[in-house]
Order: sequence, then C-alpha cells, then structure tokens
Amino acid sequence: MTTTTNLDHISHEHPLILIDDFDASSIAAPLVCGVCEIPIIGVCHAYTCSQCSFFLHKRCAESPKQIKHPMHPQHQLGLSTDYNHLVHPDPSNSFLLPRTYICCAGCTREINLSMWVYSCKFCHFEMKIPYFKSPLTSYQFALCMRCAVIEPVLGHEGHQQHPLTLLRRRAYFWCNACGTEAWDISSYTCLTCHYWIHSSCAVSPHTIKLRVHEDDTLQLIYSIPEIYRRFTRHCPICRLGVNTENWAYFCENSGYFVHITCATALLSSGKNVIKTEDDDGQTYPDLMQFPLASANPLIANLIAEYQSGKPANPTMQKEEGENETHDAVIYHWSHRKHPLILLEELKNADNSDNDESDINNHIDEMLICDGCIEPISTELYKYYYGCIGCNFFLHTSCASHLPLQSSPGKCVFDPQHTLKLQNNNGHDITFCTTCSTLTNGFMYKCIEFFPQTQIDLSCCLAPRRLKHEYHKHPLLLRPSTSKNCNACLSETNPTFEYGCETCSDIQIHPHCALSFPKEFSHRWDSHSISLIYPPIYYKGLRYCELCELEVNQEAWLYHCRECDQSFHPLCIRQPHKVKLGKTILPSTHNPHSHTLTLRMVDKNWYSERVHKYWSCSVKREGIIHASAERDFYFECAGCNYQACLVCTRLHALSQSGSHHCELEVSRSH
Repeated sequence: MTTTTNLDHISHEHPLILIDDFDASSIAAPLVCGVCEIPIIGVCHAYTCSQCSFFLHKRCAESPKQIKHPMHPQHQLGLSTDYNHLVHPDPSNSFLLPRTYICCAGCTREINLSMWVYSCKFCHFEMKIPYFKSPLTSYQFALCMRCAVIEPVLGHEGHQQHPLTLLRRRAYFWCNACGTEAWDISSYTCLTCHYWIHSSCAVSPHTIKLRVHEDDTLQLIYSIPEIYRRFTRHCPICRLGVNTENWAYFCENSGYFVHITCATALLSSGKNVIKTEDDDGQTYPDLMQFPLASANPLIANLIAEYQSGKPANPTMQKEEGENETHDAVIYHWSHRKHPLILLEELKNADNSDNDESDINNHIDEMLICDGCIEPISTELYKYYYGCIGCNFFLHTSCASHLPLQSSPGKCVFDPQHTLKLQNNNGHDITFCTTCSTLTNGFMYKCIEFFPQTQIDLSCCLAPRRLKHEYHKHPLLLRPSTSKNCNACLSETNPTFEYGCETCSDIQIHPHCALSFPKEFSHRWDSHSISLIYPPIYYKGLRYCELCELEVNQEAWLYHCRECDQSFHPLCIRQPHKVKLGKTILPSTHNPHSHTLTLRMVDKNWYSERVHKYWSCSVKREGIIHASAERDFYFECAGCNYQACLVCTRLHALSQSGSHHCELEVSRSH
C-alpha cells in the first residue's frame, strides 16, 4: 500500500491517512464510509484511521465545505451533519418533541442525524411550539453526499462512443451494465444510443478481490471476450448465467466471471469468500458408491448389488473372483454359432518400445464385452469368455450371473410387467428407454410394450438410490426434469435422471452417474487420468486431447496432473454403448452382396462429408435419420460401399432392396 500525508477532517477526531490502493476485502467486516454511509468495496483510494475503524472515500474526505449545485442554484450549500435536529430538550418541559425526517432532494434517501449532507441554511421556516421558549428552525433543502458529488456528465469506459448524461428523474429502464430492470431515481443514459445504466453501476470499482480457490484479483470488463463465448458462463455466487453483453468481473488467472451485482452485494456484506459445497461428513455405507474404480467392472458391481441388496465390496469381489471356478467351455444363448472359451488375461512378453508393444500393453482396453458393451478389465477378474473368431467376448458375470428377467417396476408403461433379457443382432442398434443412448448389447425388453420399453443392462440393474462423490447427498433415480445434466451439461434429456431430493439444482444422466470411473489408465496418456468436478480453475482455454475441441471448466473432466492434459469424459467413455466391428453376412439383412462391418464416422472424416451423399429413398418418404444414428454406418471396405443404419434396418424388415442406401463415396472427396 502507498500512503500520503495525513488529513484532519471535521467528521473524525483523529488524523486520517490516505491509502492509494486500499483493499476493502482485506478487512473481514462491512466497511461503510463515515460521511456518505455507502459501502467501501474493491480496491480504491480511501482515507483510514490508524487508531480506530473509521474509513472515508477519497472523494468524500476531500469534498469542499461549500458548493454550488444545479439542483439549488440560488444559494450555496454547506457541508454539515445533525441536519434538521428538531428534538430540543427544554429545561422547562419534561418531554421531547418527536423527530421529523427529511429526505435527500436527489435520491429521496432518508437523511438521519449521523449523515453528512450539503444543506441550504437560507431556505427554512420557523415553527412555534407551545411550551417552548424559542421557535424551532426546519431546513428545507439537502443533498446526500452521493447526490452532491455525482458527475452530471460522465465519460465511461463501458460506453466509449459518447458521454453519459445524468438523469435526475425516476425512470423505468433495463440496465445495460448489470442486465436487470430498474426503477431508479438517478441513472446515466446516452442520448444518442439509448444506452442506460444505474448510477450505482457507473461507479463500480475497476478491481476487486475475492477468495475462491485462492486470493483472486478480478477486473471489471464490459462484455465477455469472444474467446470465452463458446459456452455459457455461470456466476459462482448465484449460479446463474452471465450475459455476454453485460458487465462482469473477470478473473483471468482462474477463468471465471462474476455478476457485478453479486460481487457488490457480497463485498458490501463484509465477506469476500465464495463458498463451495461442503461435505456433510456422512458416508452412506448402505448405498452403492460412485464413481467406481477403473478395475471394478460396472455390471459385476450392479449384479452383486442387485442380487444381495447391499453395495458390492471390491476387496471381497476380487477374492471371490479369484476363488470362483468357471467352466472351460460354455454354450451361451447369445452366441449359438460357436461355444465360448474361457480366456485368461493377456500378458505382453515383449518389452520393446515400438508402437505395437504399446498397443499390446492396452489390449484389455480394446476388448469390449458384447453383453454390457463395457471394456473387459482383467485387473480385478482374471478370466472372461470369448469366441476369438467372431470377436465375441463376455465378462464372466455377464455370461453366468445376469438375471434372465428383471424385477417388477422397470417397465415405464406398466410397472407390473417383467422385462426379459435378450440379445441384439449385430445390425440391431436401439435406444435405451431409460438413458436414451444407443446400444447393440444385451437388453431387457418388455414383450407387451416392445419396442417402447427396452432397457440396457446398466440401467435395468442400476440402484434406485446411490451416493456419488460429486454431491454430498444421496441421488435418487427419478423421471427427467428436462434440465441440463451437471456432468456433461448436455441438453439431451433422457426419460430418467439421478437427482437430489434436497438440492433442486442437481441432476445427472444415468450414463454419466454410472459409467465414468474415478481413475484409470488410457492408451493416449502414460499416466493415470482422474475424474475431476467443477469448480475447475485455469488460465486461458484448454482442449480435449482426443477430439481437440475446447473443454468446459463448468463440466466434469478427466485430467492428467503430470501432463496437464484434459479429456472430455464422453470422449473417454462414449455416450453410446455400441460395439463396433460387428458384421452382417450377405443375406436378407444385407443390402449388399458382401459382408458389411459396423463403423463409426471418424472425427477426421467429417460427418457432413458422409451425410451429404446420403440421398436414399427413405428421405423422400419422410423418414429421418436420428442424429445419434448418423454417427454409425455399415461399410464394405473392398467396394467402398456404405449403408446407413435406417436403410439397413428397413431392408432387413422388407427383405427387398427398395429401401437401401447405396453410397459410392470416395475418401478422396
């Protein structure tokens, strides 16, 4: 802090010291100017007393004792306190006269005894009161300090095109600074542009300090910079969106924005800490805990909880998995063509540093269970079943422990119906009724209400209540409230969501709540990456290492602390549950004479370059490709032939070639 000489002010008995960069947030108490009684906030010039808690705005301390004001041009106004003191004790009387208050002529704020005001000593009248020896004098014109020193014409950085003119009349307007509607007695407006702001917004400090994750310095900005406009930014105090065209306080080092009204109210109360959610300390041991560790297969945990009614214990699961005996060969109802062989975890004996060795090190991540469409991790379970020739694999839990029918209550149309476990064909990709994601794995289907009710394994076996690390309260599976998911911020609203019964602003998609592991290794990073939750603070912009698009610091992220790299959770765990590589042999299901393989549109081969060639007959008949289905297609690599999901499905149903999608698309286009 820099200081100058002392000042003796008539409002205080001690000398005052001017501090040029006084930080009001450094004092954990509301600071009010001793003259104008307006809060002192932000970093500003202020006079302070070294002997007691007394503070003055610099402009108030240096105000002249007399001024000429355009609202009262006929007389000079003098600075004084104890204005209109109509209570005079009279020695000859045993009572006091009730006080009458007079308001400021500018803002109509009530003037009390302690306020310093500019008043006119000439405009007054005398009152003769019975039993009082001398008449009482009442002054009729006074201005509070704020109205007396406010500038009639203001050149402001927030509106550099034209000067702003002070309007001393009550008016209804929408403030261009804070974005709220106002019914204010004084305001600034641009007569040319109709730009209108509160007079209080006009004097907002240029710099404030808040304590969020550290002592942050925030600068006043007059619109959100273009580079930060990809996502809606939310104020950490009120949790509401920050309008891109309104003023805000911005912390460049941490990357967050605060409403000027929220910041002013917080600092005026004497606080400078934005509180984040505190854990209530309860562990809820009777509920299943999420996120799971990477080594814990989701379905195995859900099956254990579903069958026992108690949360699965990973340690006990590992011991049971090691001690459990498995048949070497099984004949499974989902793969009748060949028997499934019990396979043991794959170990890489080659320690070379070539790329092929790196792929082998992550071979487990590439194995996908055809039942739950989740990676087969052998870290916890050594064995799994598979038909290597058909690229068909199953967790031992999916092969042996899945209930063949669900418990009542899962059918959204009739809770009394039970759902039957069925297998999708390779070409049959359907939407889960609960989470609205695409899947070609095992599903529980209601025979009476098929295809309206078909639920994938994780949604059918998911607990009704769970505890997630993200939130301090348990989450309940409930019908969707059509609000954005707290995890992915997606506007896609499935049929159901996990929500908090206590907090109205917590809702998470079932896929986000169940499928994202806490920490795991990924082939794109040599270290473990961890799931982190907002608030997340960093300077500038960050991009997902997989899709190369900007990440949103208000959503969940996977992050590698060693490499300082970030990933979208939906890039790590795709929002669909579709196993690629499944094939359709030449048959009535196949509109082509060769085997077709299920593919996903590559991010490097933009989907528009594929979809613009899709001019099949179903479009002319009004059948639309769903947006999620447009991410997948069947391909004959040898013929460079491609068929969309809708057309392949229609061909299979009609057993004719009238509804096929034949695209001779060259990768060179």
